[in-house]
Amino acid sequence: MATKFTALLCSTLALSAASALAESYQPQVFAFGPLVLDLHHQMVRFGPEDRPLVDCSDPSTFCVRSDLVTFAVPRRCADLQKERFGSGDVETIVLQRKVDGGTKPDFAREMLLGNPSRPNVVVGYEATFGVTYIFYDSQRKLDLVKLAREGKLTEMVKTDNYTFNIKRRLITFDKLAPCEA
Repeated sequence: MATKFTALLCSTLALSAASALAESYQPQVFAFGPLVLDLHHQMVRFGPEDRPLVDCSDPSTFCVRSDLVTFAVPRRCADLQKERFGSGDVETIVLQRKVDGGTKPDFAREMLLGNPSRPNVVVGYEATFGVTYIFYDSQRKLDLVKLAREGKLTEMVKTDNYTFNIKRRLITFDKLAPCEA
């Protein structure tokens, strides 16, 4: 009887510990191909190069800032209706909203985000999944923000080899900054 009790107690404790770990788990590393955001070590890596990464988030906005990639997205889904998101000195502008594969000017849950002050970076965002890809032109040859505003960026990726190589899809399992209802 004592053995069954001990086994039950150990099982219950193990489940409680696993549940507590699962509840406190916060993803820290997000890989977009060779572009890696490491929130724990506060670093962004592109290929062999490491740079400092600042978590500039506040209660209403998820925000990261570095000299390679900078963006802010709202934590609440209702705030996705706005045209600009920001935290401190970081501002992200909605460049394009997409619904069912078409472009619409009204509120949509899938969008391209960026800022004209950083024309070599555009972020793909979906409410359910968060940041799903990052367009990053390390050579700064293209104005990705302008291409996104004109609705040309996603089509260009399909046909242009240079642009195809700058789209970085999230390849890690965890979601980066999905909004909450």
